[in-house]
Amino acid sequence: MASSVKEMGPGSRRDTMDDHFQGDWNWKKTKLMGVSLLQKIKVAVTERNDHRFLHNQFEVGLPQDSVKQWRLELDAWERDHKSLNPYQQRSKRPTQDDIRQAFPNKDVDDVNDETGPNILHADVSTSVLISMGLDLEEQQHCLAGSYARLGQHVTEARKNRLQVRTNALCQKISAWIKIQHLYMPGLSIIRAKKPTTPSSTPHHSDVKKIPLYLPSAAPKESGCDPRLHKCEWQLRHAQANDTLDELRDSLRLRSYLFMDKNRFQ
Repeated sequence: MASSVKEMGPGSRRDTMDDHFQGDWNWKKTKLMGVSLLQKIKVAVTERNDHRFLHNQFEVGLPQDSVKQWRLELDAWERDHKSLNPYQQRSKRPTQDDIRQAFPNKDVDDVNDETGPNILHADVSTSVLISMGLDLEEQQHCLAGSYARLGQHVTEARKNRLQVRTNALCQKISAWIKIQHLYMPGLSIIRAKKPTTPSSTPHHSDVKKIPLYLPSAAPKESGCDPRLHKCEWQLRHAQANDTLDELRDSLRLRSYLFMDKNRFQ
């Protein structure tokens, strides 16, 4: 082909080379298509048998009435996609956002209920107090993790940024503790016996050691109201649900990446 294309112009040379190379590749691809499809069919049949076996084993452990009901819903959905989708999750666990959105109504009930903890602060209610405490607790763990990940060759700029975060967190904790003593007066006596008030220039180890004394960790002599325990339990439960959802998403993503990687090995 070299002796032919050397006399051609640029356009004719490119067209001739495309006809030879691309035409040859398309012809080989068409000729080998049967072999390629046969290999894929063999793999698909094996994987189908494995999948069917696992599916049958999974169905054996389920109530048969539930399986029959799900199959009926699946048949109805396949005939008409406007029907109820059986693949969608129906039960939704409460998240932290759901719980916090419901707290304003709870605060109104606390104001009208004389037996419960009254709103003792103009801007911070009982639910807001517990929410802020959980956020501060999470910030304590994050800050401690940031210091633990520091290497031997850390720069001064990074140290300064962490110190600024430490100072800001200590100021937040100090302001929160003052409001906490309004709703849990017994803690003021406990903290007076064990001084843990943050200093003006705290060290990162001091921030981690500052006890927040949330209702679940407060001593018995603090006299914590049971409604504060309930409020914290709702947030803790929702926090666990959010964490499990994030963990499931991470595992699904990791599994998909491994499967996609194995396709090209």
